[in-house]
Amino acid sequence: MAATFRLLTALLLLCPLWAQAFNAVIWQPQLRDQQISASQWQQLMQRLPAQGIDTLVLQWSQYGDAFSQNADRQWLQARAKAARAAGLRLVIGLYADPEFFERQKQPDAAVSGYFNRLRAHDRQLAAQWLKALGGQSISGWYLSAEIDDLRWRTPQSQQTLLQWLRQSRADLKQIADKPLAVSSFFAGNMSPEDYHQLLQTLSGSGVKVWVQDGAGVARLDPAVRQHYLDPLLHCPSPTAAGVIYERFRPRADGKGFQPLAAAEGDKTAILPAAATGCAGDSLVFELRYLPLSRGIMAY
Repeated sequence: MAATFRLLTALLLLCPLWAQAFNAVIWQPQLRDQQISASQWQQLMQRLPAQGIDTLVLQWSQYGDAFSQNADRQWLQARAKAARAAGLRLVIGLYADPEFFERQKQPDAAVSGYFNRLRAHDRQLAAQWLKALGGQSISGWYLSAEIDDLRWRTPQSQQTLLQWLRQSRADLKQIADKPLAVSSFFAGNMSPEDYHQLLQTLSGSGVKVWVQDGAGVARLDPAVRQHYLDPLLHCPSPTAAGVIYERFRPRADGKGFQPLAAAEGDKTAILPAAATGCAGDSLVFELRYLPLSRGIMAY
């Protein structure tokens, strides 16, 4: 019995992704979400576990100036506490800069300085959330900046990106040692092989990279998207730490997006079956697009 226990413990230590895999829904907090009553939010959180969801990921806890005011921040923290009370784990997204994709166009040296400013924002927010919730209520951190397949195509730029991720991991580990994740997406600007190599490079940062499946924005044909995804999810050592399933589609008029049409009781409308058997994280984007959110959250 003792030998068996030691073996199981060793396996858990060797397989941290398996031990901490999330079945999550991502929520992009918006100030207009304050129209949702506390009881409505509580009911929504309580219904998620029955749909196979065990984790709520806040995409950000501050978006530019949004949620920078104390009252707005306390409202957001109260919603996070309600999710915990419903039995959900929490991954706290940190600072999101609305100008991120413009700022990243600068030369690498300037981008390094910009990343330092993002890290300062992230440290400040992480400390606030740790104080508000306590370490036991936080299961992970999330960097709200998204990694595309256009800006980071050269080895030099990838080293800039890698250094930022490593430094962010070290910063947040000092505040609360939790798994750290970031997301990435592809739009055909790299070959599937080069995109796979990019994620292999970033895997050396200690930061989990969740890959957006691209189904919602529909920039690429399904067969092409799968050609990108397959090498990232190859067992037994997938390059991607998880997949973000986009549960929305472009509107027919081309103006924005709308939820998928699916019955609320259909679990595949919430969280599709995992693309691999490698026990990575599975996430659905986004909370307001879920059938159970209709009539509660505006999109």
